[in-house]
Amino acid sequence: MKAVSAVLISLAASAMAMPPQRLERRLAVTDEEWSKLFEDGCSKAITTAREACKKGDDGKIDCDEVGRKAGTKCIIEAARPKLTDESRHKECSEPAVQGVEDCINAEDNTKTVPQCQRAQLDTYLQCTIVGPGTPTTAQDTEFDGIWTKTCLKLSQEANEKCRKIEHDFGNKCEQERNDKDMQCLLDNTKARAENDFFHKACSASAIANVNDCFYHNNEGKTLPQCQREQWNAYPECVKKHEPETATATEPEKDECESTS
Repeated sequence: MKAVSAVLISLAASAMAMPPQRLERRLAVTDEEWSKLFEDGCSKAITTAREACKKGDDGKIDCDEVGRKAGTKCIIEAARPKLTDESRHKECSEPAVQGVEDCINAEDNTKTVPQCQRAQLDTYLQCTIVGPGTPTTAQDTEFDGIWTKTCLKLSQEANEKCRKIEHDFGNKCEQERNDKDMQCLLDNTKARAENDFFHKACSASAIANVNDCFYHNNEGKTLPQCQREQWNAYPECVKKHEPETATATEPEKDECESTS
């Protein structure tokens, strides 16, 4: 228990010492970048696509949807990371375009088109991220799957709450969001420790190391790269402890028990 407490205390101290200039979103666009995407031609792309649709409109096509999709595609293409290859771009952009439509058409939707587009652009950027090493390993595939299916929505909801805070002293909200992102990934990994005590200890260690990697001793790495490194290190942390647990809990054999 002392080991876990020490790690948690260390993590808290690290969070308090984080310099504000290192506090960044997980590859999400800033307000200035978002505005520039429209200034650079995406507003025109929306109008052009919508007008072209209306000229050939036979009443069966929703021209607003056509224009909206053209705008989303334009935004994504303009924000496409330079090192993202075509296959990865396609794999990440198509769900994002559809995600905007799903957002707009949801029964309980209260968001505007730009709000839906911005959220899906953040999703697209996160999807294009590949960490160090080969991104096609089973472990990388699991990482991407857990993030997309389980953790992404929670992260986006947390991000929305953080954006509504006018004065977030020390960017505490953003720090907590990043920590919870990593915790979510480790809570759902196949390599999760069977013993909750060691899972908590290894998770706390991983989160502390992510903060150190990204905020304190950053060597040009993105937050997801730091997270993926600790994702890869977590199973080793578990292996160091669980064999000892297995040995300690193995039932002793009765010396008097007769052998057959």
